[in-house]
Amino acid sequence: MLPSPRTWGDAQAAAAKLAGLWWPRNQSGNRDSQERHMPKAANPYLRYYLVEAAQHVRDHLAEYDQFYQQKYRETQKHKHRRALVLTARK
Repeated sequence: MLPSPRTWGDAQAAAAKLAGLWWPRNQSGNRDSQERHMPKAANPYLRYYLVEAAQHVRDHLAEYDQFYQQKYRETQKHKHRRALVLTARK
């Protein structure tokens, strides 16, 4: 049996990890790589539907679209993919 999360942030992080909506760190020395691969061991169906839902919510709610646009501008590589996954995590 899994331990229950202590806070809302813990619950969100656990759900994101279950769906595979996270990137493991890829670093060597002081360099932190922008090329990170999403883990494939998570539930692919859950990940697909969460990302699809984020896309539809982004189309209909201005708050989520602003969050998506902010993350889109912040990233340097794979802009749409990262912004959409971060929107799904929200």
